[in-house]
Amino acid sequence: MSFPPIIFDIIRWLTMLILVGGVVAGLGIGCLFLTRRARANRWINLLFALLLLSFSLTLLDKFFTYSTWASRHSKLASLPIYMSFALGPLLFFYVKSRLYPQIFKMHRADFKHFILPTVQFVLLAWVGVQDANVKSAFQTHFFSPFYGNFEKAVFMTQFFLYLYFSYRFILHEKRPLSIKAKTDEKQVKNLDFRRQILVVGWLKRMVKVLFIIFGVHAVFILMDYFSYKIFDVNLQTKALFPAFYELSFEAMLLWLILNAFFAWRRGL
Repeated sequence: MSFPPIIFDIIRWLTMLILVGGVVAGLGIGCLFLTRRARANRWINLLFALLLLSFSLTLLDKFFTYSTWASRHSKLASLPIYMSFALGPLLFFYVKSRLYPQIFKMHRADFKHFILPTVQFVLLAWVGVQDANVKSAFQTHFFSPFYGNFEKAVFMTQFFLYLYFSYRFILHEKRPLSIKAKTDEKQVKNLDFRRQILVVGWLKRMVKVLFIIFGVHAVFILMDYFSYKIFDVNLQTKALFPAFYELSFEAMLLWLILNAFFAWRRGL
């Protein structure tokens, strides 16, 4: 049974609408956190804002590709807004800033985590200022055969590791809090202690669900790669796969936006 073309057109336009909604919401909430006054540590809001903005700009780049605007307008295809390598480090340091708000600071040594994002940005920015012929040659001889698969492999590995170590930090902080909550009745009544338990529990849920959503997105990445390499089938040319592929990435941003609302409402 074949579906009429209008069904796939509706799915495509609905997907684009959802992608744009995610971009607008992510950029808006990210800007709000940039201007939010810090209660404990200025790094908390700054890192969360940068995480939301990086996710949103990366999704915007994906929207340009999915909508085919990038293929029709070369300038949109080479904007330095694809920040996949920045997502993992920003999440990791945001979690640390939340767990240890009284002592957390970004040290010079920490910026080694942002070497890859910096290289990624500089590379895309360099391509963006080249003429059309250089862009075309770069796309043909570097991006398509090498950078695309390399970027996806690095992104999956890097983001998984930063998620994993973020979760380890959360569990490391949660264990002594749980013990204190069971053994020290005075601590249970302490507002700062109860706030810390709330923060740690919230972070654990946020990272755990993000792990699951990322796992779904990683499956789509692997399906896309192996279907082409093994079966010579390009799933990106199918009607539904590209939509689910991009929406699985957006789901991570939407989950972070929901958590941003929770943090804002609870004054965290």
